[in-house]
Formats: sequence, structure tokens, C-alpha cells
Amino acid sequence: MKSDQAPMPPPLPAPTRAAVMQAVRDCLARELALYASQIADADELDSLPRADSVRLMRVIARLEDIYDAEFDDDAIRSAETVAELADLVFASVSPAPSRP
Repeated sequence: MKSDQAPMPPPLPAPTRAAVMQAVRDCLARELALYASQIADADELDSLPRADSVRLMRVIARLEDIYDAEFDDDAIRSAETVAELADLVFASVSPAPSRP
């Protein structure tokens, strides 16, 4: 029996932490008019030039679009540094480890 639907594409590979960190830097850089290379892992989010709550929420919204995910608001608000934000995003988009 022939189906009228095209086969589903294979699932995308899970992102690496390095890829998530780069996406976080890229989103921050774009929103704050910086170069990604100016943003370090240990930088405090609210200390970045031109950072404010509205701009940081736009970064979060962009990351949710990129990863087709919805992040826990409390967890995201608890992120103080770029690395902490990347870790939270990575944990949200990484598949849970399989259990034997």
C-alpha cells in the first residue's frame, strides 16, 4: 500500500554543549550589539554592556526558537553567568540518558 505522505526526516542530532555555548554567545552578541568573542563564559549576564531584563528575555526567546524548546522560567532566572545559562539550555535540550 502506497502512502501519500513523505517519509519523516531523520531526527536531528542532539546539540553539543559547545554548540549550545556558541548559540548563547551568538544570541547575546546579536541582541547586545557585541561580538561573540567579547563574551566570556564567566561573564555575569546583567553586567554585559547594554544588558537589561528585556534584552535578556529576547535572548531566551530566541534560544527557545532555535532549539524548539521552552525553558523553565525559574531555572533561567537563576542563571547568573553566560556559562550557567548555556548549561541550563543544554540540560533542557539534551536527551535524557537511557536507562539499562
